[in-house]
Amino acid sequence: MALIRQVSATNLDSFKMNLDDKFYKLKSEVEKGLIRFIIKSILSMILALIIGRLIGTYYFGNDVANLWNGISSIILLFTLFIGIFSVITWHFKVLRIETAVERRENR
Repeated sequence: MALIRQVSATNLDSFKMNLDDKFYKLKSEVEKGLIRFIIKSILSMILALIIGRLIGTYYFGNDVANLWNGISSIILLFTLFIGIFSVITWHFKVLRIETAVERRENR
C-alpha cells in the first residue's frame, strides 16, 4: 500500500511540473502580445491553406492557374475569421492564467 502511495505521489509531482511548464508557456505567450498571437495564427492557417491547395492541385491534376482562383477572397475571409477567433482564444488563455495565479496565491 505504501508503494502505491509513493508512486501516486511521484505521478502527482510530475503532473504539477507539467502544469508549471504549461503555465510558463502561457505566461510567456501573453508577454509577447496579442498582435503577435493573431499574426502567428493567421499566417499558420494561410500557410496550411496554400499547402492544401497545392496538394489538391497535384492530386486532382488541375492546372496551376486553377490553384490561384479565388485565393485573395479566401485569404481575406481567413484573415477576418481567424483574427476574430484568435482574439477570443487569447482572452480564454489570459483568463486561464489569471485563475492559475489566483490559485497559487491562495495556497
